[in-house]
Amino acid sequence: MNQKKIINIIALVVIIVLFAGIIGYLFVTKRSDPTTTQNQINKQSQVSIQSDEIATWKTQRDSTLRYEFLYPPDPLEPSRMEGDTTFVVGYPIKEEYRNDPLIAKSADKTFWITLGYIPQAQLNVMGITYCGAYPNDVPRCESSEIGGVNSMIDWGIAVPFTRITKEGKEVQNMQIKASVWIPHPDGGVVTFELQPVVSESKAVFHKILSTFKFLK
Repeated sequence: MNQKKIINIIALVVIIVLFAGIIGYLFVTKRSDPTTTQNQINKQSQVSIQSDEIATWKTQRDSTLRYEFLYPPDPLEPSRMEGDTTFVVGYPIKEEYRNDPLIAKSADKTFWITLGYIPQAQLNVMGITYCGAYPNDVPRCESSEIGGVNSMIDWGIAVPFTRITKEGKEVQNMQIKASVWIPHPDGGVVTFELQPVVSESKAVFHKILSTFKFLK
């Protein structure tokens, strides 16, 4: 009888130890999961950026194509031809450049964002884009959800530009431009272009695109 009691006690102790081990393992695993922790941090950081850094941004709305987005205040005014109403905003790459009286004409000190629209009829006769042909060419081609639709960003379009030297001479050079195509629910694509692509301009561009949405 005593031997039977001893066996029962040993079995009970083994069960308790196993149970405690399982609970401890689950607790430690949950606390040490870097993916879950990092996702929470990223989500919190994203909300903080959106609420703090774009609180004073302006709204650009197109009632005809039914979309809107936010953009930073105090943009530079581009040189325009008479009657040109294209949405174009520019900003100094570094805020200290804003004091330059020729800042708007200094292509190496500013970045510019241009908005456009390509109707479906025009798309039907256009050739395929680079990222349309080579969508897996990363990091040049980036697939991203913008305004609730799958869109494509081409970060690697080489374009010529004119740089003005300190002596006032014009020098031809090359810059990298980005182009974004956002499919419109009714056909065609809304387009954004960024020139040049540098770390400062890319950060602002991403924030602008994150605010883009189609209106119902």
